[in-house]
Amino acid sequence: MILSEIGERQIIESLRQKIKGSTKNLVGLIDDAAILDVGSNEYLVVTIDRIPFPYGLKCGIGGYKDLGKYFACTVIIDVIAKGAKPFAFLQALGLPSTMYIEDLEQLVDGVNQIANKYGIDIIGGDTKEKDDADLVGVCIGWTMRKKYFPRDAAKVGDVVAVTGPLGLFSAYMYLATTEEGAKISEKIRETIRIKYVSHIDIPYAVMERIRDLDSCNASADISDGLLGEVHRIAKYSNVGVRLYVDQIFVPDELRELSNMLGKHPYYFPLCVGGDLQIVLTINPKKWKVISDKLREENLKLYPIGEIIAKEGVYLSNSCDKEIVEPVEWEYFRNLSYKDLFRKVDRLLSNP
Repeated sequence: MILSEIGERQIIESLRQKIKGSTKNLVGLIDDAAILDVGSNEYLVVTIDRIPFPYGLKCGIGGYKDLGKYFACTVIIDVIAKGAKPFAFLQALGLPSTMYIEDLEQLVDGVNQIANKYGIDIIGGDTKEKDDADLVGVCIGWTMRKKYFPRDAAKVGDVVAVTGPLGLFSAYMYLATTEEGAKISEKIRETIRIKYVSHIDIPYAVMERIRDLDSCNASADISDGLLGEVHRIAKYSNVGVRLYVDQIFVPDELRELSNMLGKHPYYFPLCVGGDLQIVLTINPKKWKVISDKLREENLKLYPIGEIIAKEGVYLSNSCDKEIVEPVEWEYFRNLSYKDLFRKVDRLLSNP
């Protein structure tokens, strides 16, 4: 069986069975970052991630500086999602020989902008020639002992929440890759693009406050898609998730676009990912305390559901609908964005 027949998620599960995890890694091999007990008052949190030359860049969603910011955020968010404070970053850059030095400098400026904003030192890296840009990053952080947020610790009754708006990347890619999207005016396309580029950042301050208040049970970033990540939280925690779709925060621009296209308002937030946000499960007894504390600092969490005992993931408005197959970006599947949009169409059209 070749890799494209089973996809990224099944490949990871297969590798997990083959690789002996370290006893020092407190979350095993099911998380996006390792949490290491190094015998001090702190835990070390380490992640590695790779992004190929993003299709969104080819479609005009941003420039090389935006790519650098996105690359840094994609790596660093895995560390803050575990409740950790990132302090070091390494990067390995695979670059085509035909790339302009000015473009490379813009890319590195983007990485530097994010690192400097959050006090993260870039401590090393590597550069090699490749046919197309290929970026690998390592981020290292720390957290106090027992103050970390694994993927597999959601509890029945927890509030499911996200750290910010969802769907802007999906909306732009819909406009750039579908026949229906091509009919939308350039003005609207540019509005969505600018809105997305302005959100290339990480929810650092929100996660810092949540860590300080010790209120989170499970957490993970949702750059590959909301539905896929809540499926994994449910699976590894042996619980279920009920999502109240009407509560999902949808920016006004996406509501207007969805209406123009005849789509559900929450169509794009349920699509392909690309959002640099985090989904968390919060102890319900601490929800009001943390909401009030965040509001005092002009920060916010957006509740979108709850953890339930019945295993599975369910969309709920007037009734529960089980989501058997998550819609998310998955390598090795040879999926196009059009394929993923069609999956969401089927998901929302079936009773």
